[in-house]
Amino acid sequence: MKNIYPDFYDFVPIPTSDGFLVFHCDKCHTSFLPQITNFTKKVMLCPYCGYRESINYFYEQAYIKKVKEYQLQAIKNLLALVNKDISDSNIQEALCLGYNKLQELASKKELELTTKVNIYVEDIVNLDDFIEIKTSCCNKSLRVMINKQKLNYCLYCDE
Repeated sequence: MKNIYPDFYDFVPIPTSDGFLVFHCDKCHTSFLPQITNFTKKVMLCPYCGYRESINYFYEQAYIKKVKEYQLQAIKNLLALVNKDISDSNIQEALCLGYNKLQELASKKELELTTKVNIYVEDIVNLDDFIEIKTSCCNKSLRVMINKQKLNYCLYCDE
């Protein structure tokens, strides 16, 4: 029971219509959007600071805040099912009761559980703050922050 979160939802990142997905580097605090069509790399460089890490690191840094918002809302929804005063000392009990009530309603078909949550790029960043450029080394598309157009590295060819 204690591991309901974060595996309760299946978060699905949805790229833009032209295939860009948001990534974020926590080392230099910048976001960038590579075109992920046919993107098969497991490790990439931040195009700004050159920090090399797994692609999952950059992805998780971009989406973690939005995922936490969904998780908090899910907890609030569970607690609302219990419908009683909750203090810090009995929050675990209340979550268990809420989860049991949720399962009961779902089994009776009184409630449909939706565990797939689409997160769109537009939920994470304002696309108006980015401009599409072509990398100078391999001529591939990348959306970068308007106020940070100077790139030092290519995340596509590691140069």
